[in-house]
Amino acid sequence: MSSITKEYAKEFMKQQEKLFDFPVADTVEEALEFLNEDCCTTVFDTLDEVFQYMKEEGIDTEGATKDNIDDILELFAMPDGKYLFVEA
Repeated sequence: MSSITKEYAKEFMKQQEKLFDFPVADTVEEALEFLNEDCCTTVFDTLDEVFQYMKEEGIDTEGATKDNIDDILELFAMPDGKYLFVEA
């Protein structure tokens, strides 16, 4: 499990309704707790790493491409170019 930074927590908060029907965190501290303790969260450097992980874990990647990553609900693009994968 990766330790999530405040920057990643803030970005997750902006995008959390992509994966959840309601906000799971209202503050950075709540987001950090959720991401670090309440779910499995992994940070990847590249999309190739994301797709490899999904394949290894048996996660459906049918139709998923680098051009439509917004369709992967568990995947969040971070401002530094990395990717946060949240399995809740």
